[in-house]
Amino acid sequence: QAPQFGKLMKYNVQVTEFSQSDVSSGHLLYTQDEDSPGDDFFVCDIDNTNLDCSLDTVQFDVMIKPRVKQGPLTATSGSHVA
Repeated sequence: QAPQFGKLMKYNVQVTEFSQSDVSSGHLLYTQDEDSPGDDFFVCDIDNTNLDCSLDTVQFDVMIKPRVKQGPLTATSGSHVA
C-alpha cells in the first residue's frame, strides 16, 4: 500500500520498490503532498533473497517534521493577512 499523503521517491522518480541499500545510502525519500494533513504510512513486503526469508505486510510510519519554524501569527483588528 502506497503512502496516502505523499510519494516514495528515488532519484526524483516515484517508486514502488526499493532496496535496503537505497534506504542506507539515503536515496529513498518520502515527499509529502502540499495539502497533506500530517503523518503518513505505507505498507510493503520485505524479501531477503540471500537468507531465503520474507515478511509480509509490514507497516512503516512516516512522521512529518516541519523544516520551517514559524512563530504565532498575529494581526491587528481590521487588518488582512495574506
